[in-house]
Amino acid sequence: MTGAGTYADNRSVAVSATGSGEMFIRTIRTCAAAFNTAAQIRLLNASINEAADNTLAEVAAIGGDWSLIVLDAKGNYAMRFNIRGMFHVTIGSDGVARVFFHVPTAREWQRKRAQ
Repeated sequence: MTGAGTYADNRSVAVSATGSGEMFIRTIRTCAAAFNTAAQIRLLNASINEAADNTLAEVAAIGGDWSLIVLDAKGNYAMRFNIRGMFHVTIGSDGVARVFFHVPTAREWQRKRAQ
């Protein structure tokens, strides 16, 4: 289902997720994972990191591998994932694009998989 991992609400947050699409749809009683993340932020006042981690745990519990980027209305962002590595790009207030590739250490990877 196209768009199952994307949600934006001008009042609070935009979320983009990629990975095992079926797992996004199955998370939280058929609600999309991106919407669930946004709802936690807007309705429960969860931080972007907390909401992303909560959603990650739910998707991981049903076997999903994915990554999630959350951007709030103030420009704060969180990038969370439970896959072996993730490319991401940010552009700061200075206008400079920065490209990162995170590969977790063996200890980080084992901790992520155990969650």
